[in-house]
Amino acid sequence: TVDETRLVVPDFVTREARIVREMERPEFKQWYTVADLGFHDLSIALLAYHDFARNKIVVWDEHVTHRESGVMWGRGVVEMEAKWDNARHTSHRYADGTAQLLADIADTSYGPGLAFALPIKNDAQAALNAMRMRIWNEQIEIHPRCKTLITHLKGAMWNTNRTDYKRAEGFGHWDGIPALTYLCRMVNVQKN
Repeated sequence: TVDETRLVVPDFVTREARIVREMERPEFKQWYTVADLGFHDLSIALLAYHDFARNKIVVWDEHVTHRESGVMWGRGVVEMEAKWDNARHTSHRYADGTAQLLADIADTSYGPGLAFALPIKNDAQAALNAMRMRIWNEQIEIHPRCKTLITHLKGAMWNTNRTDYKRAEGFGHWDGIPALTYLCRMVNVQKN
């Protein structure tokens, strides 16, 4: 049961119908893959781009795993990126994970060879608020195939003290929300 007074992203509830939709990809775009990695929780990667003409961050696809090695997760990201024109060649990948995990994913001898940089993580509340403002102003669009992200935006609640997200069985630590927050921070909205 969702307590609307404790929702992490209450703005999504009133804007979901206009944000979650199918859209045409622009001819020119810079792909981004941004992730929040976990093991006991979920590991989620969001594939996105910035639509410069419309000033919208568009989440195009997602790759989600639970209790899977970083190498296997990385191989799934390779498959996700390979489905979409030139996404596999992006140099804009960011992931919140341990240095060892990111090194394993970047390894080309046994790993998938994906280099991820760490996202900017300072002032988490300001970053969350900035992401919420993008949702409020409908500057984010999400393709309906991104079911985990949509579920996390609709259902994530704060714990009683509002110090962390309330964990829920099957939803992890609502890892889609930090992934989207990092994405909003790392996308270069000035680049045409």
